[in-house]
Amino acid sequence: APMATTTQAAIRARPEIEGLILLVSVLTAVLLLVGGAVGDTRRARPIITGGLAVSLVCAILALVLDSGDLSFRVVRFAGIASAAMVMPVALAMAATAYTGIARATAIGIAYAAYGAGQGLSPTLIALVPGSYAPAFVGSIAACALALVVVRGRIPELPRPTAAERPYVYGTALWAAGVVLFAAGVLWLGSGLDNPLRIALI
Repeated sequence: APMATTTQAAIRARPEIEGLILLVSVLTAVLLLVGGAVGDTRRARPIITGGLAVSLVCAILALVLDSGDLSFRVVRFAGIASAAMVMPVALAMAATAYTGIARATAIGIAYAAYGAGQGLSPTLIALVPGSYAPAFVGSIAACALALVVVRGRIPELPRPTAAERPYVYGTALWAAGVVLFAAGVLWLGSGLDNPLRIALI
């Protein structure tokens, strides 16, 4: 709902979307794991610049599309997926570019920036009642600034050998299974008779 600035408020306003919110949360977690696996086995530069570019285009399209259209939902999914590709690689870059205390500080700054963006979203959504425009304008500005800042500054990450790659993908698959199972077991919104909950388990 456009006026719901938090997940809890959205569920209170529309209890029927609880399952959808759970699926989105699980899907986001799985996409982050996929992004991490891809980032470990592919070059960092095209993932970072490509992901930011896709996020920028998706934010622009979402700004002009009707939020009730299927195309809007497709664009939002693409935006979430591109962000899920960028985040693990960006954190890995912070973790490998520094050592010692500076390394912990760099990772902390990266997480703080991510958390600030997450925290700012509800505020931007609430600026204009019934409109997502401020949030998408903010996203456009952030993506454009990030593209300018990282241009020519992306170091390559160490990549696994061909023999090591199956372990990378296997770990991501195993971790995704843990996320699905935990989400199904810990879902507090309904009983075990819920088919979605059983499907996740």
